[in-house]
Amino acid sequence: MYTTSTRPGKTRPIRPLVRTATPIAAHTAHIQRRRAAGWRLPEGAVYVGRPTLWGNPFRIVVDQPDTFGIVSPIAVVDDTSRRPVQFHFLCRLHAATYAAGMYRTSLMVAERFPAEAALAEPWAVEIVRRLRELRGRDLACWCPVPAPGSAIPHCHADVLLDLANREPA
Repeated sequence: MYTTSTRPGKTRPIRPLVRTATPIAAHTAHIQRRRAAGWRLPEGAVYVGRPTLWGNPFRIVVDQPDTFGIVSPIAVVDDTSRRPVQFHFLCRLHAATYAAGMYRTSLMVAERFPAEAALAEPWAVEIVRRLRELRGRDLACWCPVPAPGSAIPHCHADVLLDLANREPA
């Protein structure tokens, strides 16, 4: 860690400009829900799918036979089709990664600017306010679990795990 000296013989650590997410509870995990007979949600795990408060409002839809789109929850309407604007991808994994990134961005904006975010995305402000409820818990969603060593989250459960288990500022 870098240090700075304000007076001779005295040093203090320099805080990094970018806050990194450091997991407190390293044992927390993203669990994929299943419809298999006999499968049960593990004790203490929280379901964070779409019908819950924690669900990702950025939906992935099949736009055309070989194209995936993301429907934004923000009321932006395309003048030609009169439906929410979509972002188009040729691969479902890329669409999922982008949707998870949009979810993370919305939550981080709501955390940093709650008054402004409450006007456009009140759901994000409520999630940020209640994030500590997920701290140290396993989170379950229908999305597949990322491959070991995957650096880019493609599910909002991974985003929630990261934000809920980071060191307090």
